Formats: sequence, structure tokens, C-alpha cells
Amino acid sequence: AMAADGKNAGVRGVSDSSSGYGVHGVAWSNGGIAGRFENAGGNLAPALQTIGDAVVQGQDWPSGGAESCLYLGDSNHCIKSVAGQGVRIGTYGGVDLVRLQEGVALVGIGRTPTANKLEVEGNASKSAAGDWLANSDARIKTDVQTVANALDTLDKVRLVSFRYTDEYRCEHPGIADRQYVNVIAQEFAEVFPDYVQASGEKLADGDEILQVDPYPLTVYSAAAVQELHAIVKEKEAQIAAQQGEIDELSARLARVEQLLGIMVTEQKGDAR
Repeated sequence: AMAADGKNAGVRGVSDSSSGYGVHGVAWSNGGIAGRFENAGGNLAPALQTIGDAVVQGQDWPSGGAESCLYLGDSNHCIKSVAGQGVRIGTYGGVDLVRLQEGVALVGIGRTPTANKLEVEGNASKSAAGDWLANSDARIKTDVQTVANALDTLDKVRLVSFRYTDEYRCEHPGIADRQYVNVIAQEFAEVFPDYVQASGEKLADGDEILQVDPYPLTVYSAAAVQELHAIVKEKEAQIAAQQGEIDELSARLARVEQLLGIMVTEQKGDAR
């Protein structure tokens, strides 16, 4: 067949209505292929190409949980949409590795996100040291107050070492069975209630697991150092003042001793 641009086409289809099909294929059995696009001879030309405002679209969902997949190369690498759940991206050794959750605009890597814009199962890193950046411009802030009573506040926070339970590690196989350090969410909420929230995960009894943002400890630790520095400077001033008094007393004592020495010498002279 001849394509619209005059080039050869293996199959050409034209749809002249909003509901028609240019090319239509039906697979009636599992494993059947309604349409297949393949390059010959190992060339790098696209096997399937859309031009302009074209759309590659699946049929309406037959039921919740049904999957529509686009396989890339083979069935190990795919982008799929799951009815009622969202979009998944998977590869060999990482089925559903990236999950874009439907209706809530949440992204999960290695897990289904439930509470935060981005959730990662296990560890995450970046190529250089330093914390993640956050907007902190004075022009976007109101009710600004200097952190006070940092030492007293930190005294209320219990820092703990612990191991995760076998049940929790079973749900998250990437967590190593070793000693960790952090805080207890329920206790942390008593000091920093705005930094504890529900995680979206649940225990076996249905209770929701809490998660914490320990960032206040960083700010309050810096504020505590400032408070300690102020205390040190005050003590240094007191010590300097006391040292001045000691030096003055020492000088006076030296003069008194000198006068006494002169008097003793004179008395000895008179005695002769």
C-alpha cells in the first residue's frame, strides 16, 4: 500500500470519523497479538512511530485491576497502566519498579506510594554530599521567630537505638537486620507534633504506622550550640572580670608586702 506521503507502507489505514479505525486487529486468545511492529535486518528505524497529534491508546477498562502493557524489546521491559491504580514502569529484576499512583499524584520507587509525593522502598542517595535543597527565601515567610529554649527542648527528646521487628522487615525485605538510631514517633510528637504524620502503611491489627521528619533536631541542635556559645561567652566575661579583680588584689598585696618590707628594714635599723 502507498502511504499519504507517497512512501511505501506495509499496511495503510485511514479513519475519517471520530470513532472509526485506521487499522484494527483483535487477539482472541491469551498470548495472541492483535498487531506487531518489527524492524528487519537489525536496523534502528522505529518499529512504531506516531507523527503530529497522534495518540496510542488502549481500549476502555473491562474491570478494576486490568492491565494494559506496552512492552519494549521483550516482556521484561514494559510500561503498563493498571485500572484504578495508575501507571507502572518495570524492567528485568524490577517488576513495577516505578509506580505513578492514580488520583493522588504520588510516585513510588519500589513501592506503592500512600502519603508523600515521592516514596522510596529502601535507601536513596545522590552523587555528592549535602542535604536536599528547600525554598527558604525571606519573602515567602511570615511569623518569623528566632528559635528559643533549644537546650531545654532537646532535653525532652529521647534518642534511641533499636532493631526493626521481624514482621516489619518481612514487609520490607530491603531493610537489614541491624542496629539503627532514630526517635520514637509517638514520643517525638509530644515535642514536635507538626513533624509526625501517618505513613499510609498499617500494622497487622489495622493501626496506621507513624513516620517522622527529624529535621527539627538539626535546627534545634544548631540553636543549642548558639545558646551554649552565649553561655560560654558570658562565663568568659565573668572569668575575665574575676581575673581582673584577682590581678588588682594581687597588685595591692604586692604593694602591701613591699611596704611591710620597708617598715621591717627601718625597724631593724632603729634597733641598732
